[in-house]
Amino acid sequence: MSLLAQLIRLLPGEGPDEVGDFDDDDSFDKITELTGALIDSADLGLVPELEAHLDTFLARKDFYGRDVIGEVLAGIAGLDALPVLLRASARNLGDDQDTFATIICELLQQDPVGARPAVLGLVDADDAALRATAVWALDFIVSEEDLPRLLAALRDPHPDVRSAAAGPVGQLAERLPKATDALAAALNDFAPQVRIPALAALSYTPQSAALPHVTRLSNDPDPKVREWAAIALNRLRGTALP
Repeated sequence: MSLLAQLIRLLPGEGPDEVGDFDDDDSFDKITELTGALIDSADLGLVPELEAHLDTFLARKDFYGRDVIGEVLAGIAGLDALPVLLRASARNLGDDQDTFATIICELLQQDPVGARPAVLGLVDADDAALRATAVWALDFIVSEEDLPRLLAALRDPHPDVRSAAAGPVGQLAERLPKATDALAAALNDFAPQVRIPALAALSYTPQSAALPHVTRLSNDPDPKVREWAAIALNRLRGTALP
């Protein structure tokens, strides 16, 4: 039996009546061992089968299977797996995606320049979830040349995209006043899920010009926004120039 077949047998079954062979703590160690062996094999011929398994786990909303197969796929294919992994990340399986996000972040950070085409190719995707995922990924490889597309993302019809854009815009705000202005404007967004990351981004901007914009959200009708406004004000007052 191939290494991949052994791994799949340990994961939850792909059929409606299958549960896989995972039944005890020893299975975790075996899955880790097989995952490492598959990555070490560097067998690009496994990529189509891995992608098929990934699609199956996504369809079943099985985030554990997604994470394991995603790790193997990233380890074997490297940046070539990035578009597939970003599309998988855009699928909401109901988890926090901490593990899967780490897999993607490691690829982005290994080769930020090489990762840019895959990320930028999805920033303008028709699907809002995919746009939001691509903008989120841009946060790890952002460049000043990205500001125009990020400003457009802050005006996106979908709040998830606008929310994701706040982080990378915040990274540019310290050296690009236009980025700071855009974050200040985002504080007027009707969606609390956008105002909060805009506040968080501004809170790391050491420019005292951000203070009046953040201060007015101290009386925001949303309690979470008020909480983040207080956090942002404390950070700004601690970092603002005298």
